[in-house]
Amino acid sequence: MNPVKRFAFFKYLMVPVYMFGAYLTYVFMSERNFVFKMMFVLCLCVCIVPQKLIELRYFIIPFLILRLQAVSRNWLQLWTETLYFLLINAVTLYIFVSKTFYWEDASEPQRIMW
Repeated sequence: MNPVKRFAFFKYLMVPVYMFGAYLTYVFMSERNFVFKMMFVLCLCVCIVPQKLIELRYFIIPFLILRLQAVSRNWLQLWTETLYFLLINAVTLYIFVSKTFYWEDASEPQRIMW
């Protein structure tokens, strides 16, 4: 069961998070030229518009393109970002490996990722 769907107003609570993300993207892209901005928006729309379900995985390629355009200021920022992503990957891996469920036609526990 999806615990988020129990709260009908949850999607409205996420609006400030989305707006903050859009603001950060706008601030970052203000340093880029017009052609890059238009191509980024076009590519983002090509990735997102045809999807029936919006998930974070659809934003990976646009994020990587945006991140590759970023100029890293110092080593602390790079190490912080690296540790942050390693932590996210470790938590994701733990959840997918440790989460078990049972099928009616299988006696042993099943895992999302193995």
